Amino acid sequence: MAARAGLSRRIVLFTPGHTEPGGAQRHSKLIAEGLWRAGWEVKAITRAGALSRPALRSAPGLTVVEVPGFGRRRLGALLFALAAIPLGLLWGRRARALVSVQLMSTTTAAALCGLILSRPFLALATTGGGGALGEVEYLEGTRSAPLRLWLLRRAACLLAQTEAGVGELARVGRMERVAVLPNPVERPAAAPPLPGTSSALYAGRFAEEKDLPCLLRAWREVVRGRGVARLTLLGAGGAHRSVEAELREMLDADPALRESVRMPGWAPGVEGFLRATDVFVLPSRSEGMSNALLEACAWGRVVVASDIPSNRAVLGDGYPLLFPPGDAEALAECLARALDPLDPVRGVAAGLVRERTGEFSTEAVVGDLEELIDAANSACD
Repeated sequence: MAARAGLSRRIVLFTPGHTEPGGAQRHSKLIAEGLWRAGWEVKAITRAGALSRPALRSAPGLTVVEVPGFGRRRLGALLFALAAIPLGLLWGRRARALVSVQLMSTTTAAALCGLILSRPFLALATTGGGGALGEVEYLEGTRSAPLRLWLLRRAACLLAQTEAGVGELARVGRMERVAVLPNPVERPAAAPPLPGTSSALYAGRFAEEKDLPCLLRAWREVVRGRGVARLTLLGAGGAHRSVEAELREMLDADPALRESVRMPGWAPGVEGFLRATDVFVLPSRSEGMSNALLEACAWGRVVVASDIPSNRAVLGDGYPLLFPPGDAEALAECLARALDPLDPVRGVAAGLVRERTGEFSTEAVVGDLEELIDAANSACD
């Protein structure tokens, strides 16, 4: 990629905190490290809402500043702006582009720096398909909506995770400035074999849209038929739309669930859990693009997932273990087949998911992002 005259291969990122739980955080970390490995000088300014002190991580060519939010949303946004805008202006003078993840305070800071410096900025959305949980829907309901949407319209490119999210972004910017950039995933060199432990795993937030009560209702039917099956719910409720208390009440009220389901809390990585499990299950009613789903596919686990556009974007239209969202009976049937080592669909499903992850590898996604950055710079010439 030929650099514009006087500009280095520097990129400034404005993202959620890399050390916090959540898909957007994992997405941000992989993008930063992928660009760094591709030879970019990466400067990342991150909003770490749960941190109580600033943090700095530095290596040759990679600098990550974590701005604390002290667990308070408004204070976190203010502190991020106070830190990110000066740093963005300092680092952005020699940058080829500014890139943000999430259409929140991260994008507002990136847009302001880009406009002041006359540098192109690109904004990556982390939700898809619109609706009440979409980032655009959220922005439109804020007091600062006119300014923030005006800034979004100045982006060189708005990036959706899937085709389902394109329409949401097209409400903000011109269609020719909207593109699809999927989430990246790190792929192990060889997927380990299924352990044959009659085990299933969910990983992610315990939020309403994940529909985990439906999963527990389905799991109740699964253990009636198998007895020895085990389900791990890996994650936590978080501050928004949490159903963690409801899940624990369901476990306390049902001996079969209490004996077969464990909730170990949030973990910084899912690799060890994936290695020990046969089946990954994602019952969401709404998703942007699930990082945990991508990781399960990369590890060749048997996936059972709700039949929604974002999951089909990862698994493909012909995937055999999709079920209608909210249908506990259909979910139980898919889980029973996925857990049965004698059911031929189990091997077919595991092979299909592994084949599809090549297009989501960090190298492939970063390569696509580099092309978009190149196009944004060409448009500025």
